[in-house]
Amino acid sequence: INFVDHGGPQIIAFPSEFLHAKDLMSALTDMHTKKMYKQLVFYLEACESGSMFVNLLPKDINIYATTASDPTHSSYACYFDKDLRTYVGDCYSINWMENTDASDVTSETLEQQYTIVKQKTNESKVQQYGDVSWVKEPIGT
Repeated sequence: INFVDHGGPQIIAFPSEFLHAKDLMSALTDMHTKKMYKQLVFYLEACESGSMFVNLLPKDINIYATTASDPTHSSYACYFDKDLRTYVGDCYSINWMENTDASDVTSETLEQQYTIVKQKTNESKVQQYGDVSWVKEPIGT
């Protein structure tokens, strides 16, 4: 899952609504109970995105989450388009997507990707949460 939008403490924003951390956790645990996935990777790009998972995401439901920022800091945009006069990408998302495009996903692991993306994303505090027992597996498995 890749989600990119605005966020705040324990919320991610939609144009006219918010998704609260407790509701996201409820949906994810329900998905696990219904065996809707074997393993799930969740990339979340939003300010304070770590607040959606910290001390909330169970470590035993086979979800590995990585976020653009920790629970109390912003994430940042990059790739300014002069014609549109706006930013067209967020640094964390651009970094993990470009890493995925440039890597051999049959050999690069989630752990290696996390380390690379964390180093390249120097404006925000990239984090990881959940079940890290399988981060040594290749991204493309």
